[in-house]
Amino acid sequence: MIKIKNKKKYLDEIYKLETEIFKESAYSYEEIEKISTNERYQIFLFLEETIKGYIIIYDSYDVYEIMKIAVKMDVRNKKIGTKILDYIKSKLDKPILLEVREGNKTAREFYKKNGFLEYGKRKNYYRDNENAILMSYNN
Repeated sequence: MIKIKNKKKYLDEIYKLETEIFKESAYSYEEIEKISTNERYQIFLFLEETIKGYIIIYDSYDVYEIMKIAVKMDVRNKKIGTKILDYIKSKLDKPILLEVREGNKTAREFYKKNGFLEYGKRKNYYRDNENAILMSYNN
């Protein structure tokens, strides 16, 4: 795992993965560039010659928020997502929060297996009016 700050070669690859994985909810290239230079954000990469996964964390002063976590399609189910979460849980010293689509049962189970608890819901949170489930991890 490495933490990056404004390294152009990684930003191109992150953007490519972002659009492949998140499609219409992907960050634009400009947003990724801004995030990479903003001190309140941290981007961690899981590298094995190329990026296999990444996580974008936002420091909200009293908590950290997971903005995005992604694993390349061709290496899913190889514990990369768990390794990414284990790494950040060991490095971050405040509670970690995230939002996940209510209908994304796979992601919700993944987070539960990794110690996150559901604590609330935001009704009609996403553009398509799907609810967001709020989850937290307290180290």
